Amino acid sequence: MANILEKIFGGFAKRKIPREAKNKRKKDYETQATTNNEKVTSSIEVIEIKTGDKVSYVGYNIGDTVEQEDQASAILDELRNQSNIGEQIEVIAAKDPDVSQAVWSFQRLCMQGINIEIRDLNGNGLPDAEELFNYQCRFWNTLGEDGLDGLIDNLHKAGLLYNMMMIEVVVSSASENTFSGIYIIDPRTVEFQLEERDGVEQWIPYQDQDGEKVDLTQGNVFWVSINTDITTPVGPYLLESAVPAVDYKLQTIRDSSAVLRRQGYPYNIFSINKERVVNSLPTSQQNDPDKVKKAIQEAVDLAASVAVNREPTQDIVVTDDIEVNRSSNNTASSSVDIRAWLEPIDIQMLNGCKTLGFLMNRNSGTTESWGTVQMKVITDMVKSFQRKSKRLIEYVGAMWLQLNGYQGTLTVTHKALEYLSEQQMWAAQMQKDNHYKLAEEQGWISTDEAAQGALGKDKATREKNTGSNNNGNNNNESDEDTENNENNESNNN
Repeated sequence: MANILEKIFGGFAKRKIPREAKNKRKKDYETQATTNNEKVTSSIEVIEIKTGDKVSYVGYNIGDTVEQEDQASAILDELRNQSNIGEQIEVIAAKDPDVSQAVWSFQRLCMQGINIEIRDLNGNGLPDAEELFNYQCRFWNTLGEDGLDGLIDNLHKAGLLYNMMMIEVVVSSASENTFSGIYIIDPRTVEFQLEERDGVEQWIPYQDQDGEKVDLTQGNVFWVSINTDITTPVGPYLLESAVPAVDYKLQTIRDSSAVLRRQGYPYNIFSINKERVVNSLPTSQQNDPDKVKKAIQEAVDLAASVAVNREPTQDIVVTDDIEVNRSSNNTASSSVDIRAWLEPIDIQMLNGCKTLGFLMNRNSGTTESWGTVQMKVITDMVKSFQRKSKRLIEYVGAMWLQLNGYQGTLTVTHKALEYLSEQQMWAAQMQKDNHYKLAEEQGWISTDEAAQGALGKDKATREKNTGSNNNGNNNNESDEDTENNENNESNNN
């Protein structure tokens, strides 16, 4: 029974006992059984099941909304109302379709999953430590229940938008061998100052909290910069150059929409028949210049109100003293080719977002060779971000190993970005296998080294059989005969 429970619930118990600790989030119950007169203990996580009424509700609160036709102008106005470049980047990343697509695509490329490997000082694997780490890290992400994967995904986004990945690791007050959470720090709230400590000049991060500058080095704070300046750890934002490009694009869309709306419908020419207006007045007022002028002005105001407040698809109802004539506006001389404006905007958007066409749906006319070059550029950029997040998580892993009494190293490996087809990957793997096979046959590397290079195995499963097929078959047959003879002798005895 204990073996079954061990298999189902993962067997997160360690061979070595850590410090005595209690965790508020989980309770460990020991299930004991007797197998071959041996006492077996397994650790089971008991989920706290809450009873009572439903605490959530279905739906959402309907707050202030923006009219559909005013959304483009509202985004532009909101962008221009932000005085801080970080807030402007936040606006365009959330609301501009091009920037949002570029950020989302880059996040998906960066986060392909990770592998955690823990080894002791002799290079031997520690599977029990890996199981325990993988179990506990599920609870460290304070922004969701997706563990380290979600944490690293948000780190990549923070690095792309705000030029820095920064976290604080908080050791649990209830359990000394784990963390209560890993918190992502907004780099925009941090100010670095160059100070001399222990005889060494260091950049110290400070954060303004309720009017007081707090030294973040008092906690377990780690950070890596993405695009450092020459003299400071805080350089220009990667998407800073995208802000003016988005501003110009939105302004162009607003202007072109106004032109299209005006030129897409015919003009309405309202003519006021003065004679009819004057004849409509009483006889006593027809010779009064002021009365006549006022009547004509009222007719003009009526026509103007109809023209201004009318939608292009609405009908027009006026009296016979106002004549409405339509003048077509769909002439080639008055049209505007907006493509000539959008082409340079597209280039500015791609350059400002630090991305290439296929990540922003602008990849027309690209050859296969040029597409390969584009993918190589993006892959190198993705790998640079992965190396940054790898360093942070390995800092976290070093802390965890120390808390749990392990002497070793924790290595984080991002899974490779798979953009090749299944056939291409297998063809590449076959070439790789043949390469290591030839090197092993020539005596350049050992069998274990060939297994490591070709399949990633620590050691080969067995030594290579250098005999011919016939000899190998004869050897197998002789081995089987010897085994049968030994069995017969044992039965006779």
